[in-house]
Amino acid sequence: MEKQKYSIFCKNITLDVFIDCDINGNFRRLSETATDEELQDIWDNICTEYAKITGNNTLSYAFSVTKRVYFLETKLVSANYCLKYSEEEALPLLKKIGYKGNFDKIIAQIKRETIELQSARKEHDRLLKTEQSKSTEDDYVKWIVSVSKYMGYRIDRNKVMVSEFLAMSKQMENEYKKHK
Repeated sequence: MEKQKYSIFCKNITLDVFIDCDINGNFRRLSETATDEELQDIWDNICTEYAKITGNNTLSYAFSVTKRVYFLETKLVSANYCLKYSEEEALPLLKKIGYKGNFDKIIAQIKRETIELQSARKEHDRLLKTEQSKSTEDDYVKWIVSVSKYMGYRIDRNKVMVSEFLAMSKQMENEYKKHK
């Protein structure tokens, strides 16, 4: 069965859904029909977009390292499974998952990717240790109240899209910098 494509971005999810996903991991709010794997991909893409919008390069880098770890783990599990078969049977399977060349070249590539995965895991672990504490409901409420005060009206987290809120927040930040 072919995976469905989902186009869910910061511009079409509400702040409430984003906060629920971030704090509680309730990714089902993003789609009722997506698989767990698809929901994780959707959330990863939203977080990457969020990091770009906010200009948080550290967050963006952390997401790219995490995605690389998951990609390599998945690819190497598949490759190692294929290697249980004879060289003749394994070669077409390995090519289907993205490997190119003859069997010896593919084995060398698998070894390089295994080393790359070890390095990416170390970097991922380092980032997790240095990562700031996870946002809380209270952190989001304070942020929303602050932006609401600046905008001069109450922001309804059930109606405002994430991208709209981030634009308001950025506007507030820029105004604050001007008067500093």
